[in-house]
Amino acid sequence: MTDNEQTAGGPLGRIAGKLKEAAGSAVGNDELATDSVDTAELIADSISTIKIKDGAITNAKLGADSVTGAKVQNGSLTAPDVAGSAPGGPLSGQLTIDPGSIAGGACSVQTISLSGVQAGDHVILNGVSAATGGYSVEALTGTTNNLRVQFCNTDAMTPVDPPSADYAYLAIHP
Repeated sequence: MTDNEQTAGGPLGRIAGKLKEAAGSAVGNDELATDSVDTAELIADSISTIKIKDGAITNAKLGADSVTGAKVQNGSLTAPDVAGSAPGGPLSGQLTIDPGSIAGGACSVQTISLSGVQAGDHVILNGVSAATGGYSVEALTGTTNNLRVQFCNTDAMTPVDPPSADYAYLAIHP
């Protein structure tokens, strides 16, 4: 189409014709070779989250420190997210502990064999069901391949026998 041609619709028709002509010469996705467009060739803000396929950006494609705590939605992480699955990473799970009878005013430390716990691990421990009372439960720092849990009788005189119970744990390496 030349500038002197008569088109239906006058000047607007001529503009529409030019747009169609330009669109016909555009390069489509099927005409691009893999990896033929790099970041340097992209216009700023030309790619939005809508244009990125879910799951297309893997951990290997993220730069160091590209995701910070400020970029993680509050309340979105669970214990397995924090624990991860990498060897040597934090541990999470559930176990059953039967501490046995504890004398009045005394404490008893239970050592539970748990592969992967490291000396000095910070441990979070939660009872899965409500405690019966008369005693307190506290996680202690880990030792190599052992989780340590302290049960204390809160009554100075009367022995207490806490029942066998399930506890959820999260052990984080310092």
